[in-house]
Amino acid sequence: ENDIIITRLKPILEKFGNIKDLRVKKHTIFWLLSYWEIDHNIKIEISRRWVSWAFESKTLFWKDILIMKLADMTANKLIALTNRNKLANRDIYDIYFIFNNNLPINYDLIEKKTWYLYKDFIQMTIKFLENLPKNYNILDWLGLVLSEHQKTFVKKDLIEEDINFVVQINGKK
Repeated sequence: ENDIIITRLKPILEKFGNIKDLRVKKHTIFWLLSYWEIDHNIKIEISRRWVSWAFESKTLFWKDILIMKLADMTANKLIALTNRNKLANRDIYDIYFIFNNNLPINYDLIEKKTWYLYKDFIQMTIKFLENLPKNYNILDWLGLVLSEHQKTFVKKDLIEEDINFVVQINGKK
């Protein structure tokens, strides 16, 4: 199945740039495509998992593309926080962004993908955040893209803000 996908997509991608990397990862087939000579890359990942989320058509650079619906995207971000083999600090920041901007969440998708009732998943997420070590270096990788003001907020308040947001939505659905 991987070979079929790679065989079909490789010539298409080569029309748009130089394939710098191609890997079959745990859950995706990953390409790094250079479409410009210096520092212009795009990451393309094709999921190898069962797909239960919905897509919608959007226009990007005069091309119609299918993108995941926002509520499904945010549900997957919540799941990623607790499901990764190694915690990604961007997930902690993404959770804050989702709740701070009152983005929609597909609660049913969370239940389908995690096999937890939504309220149980939320409790697990709260415990996960509360159990992060007090000296946890949250700025690893995140610090590269944040202003000094944002770094101060992230170090001092981000995890607590995430916990407060998750507690607030516990009764929703």
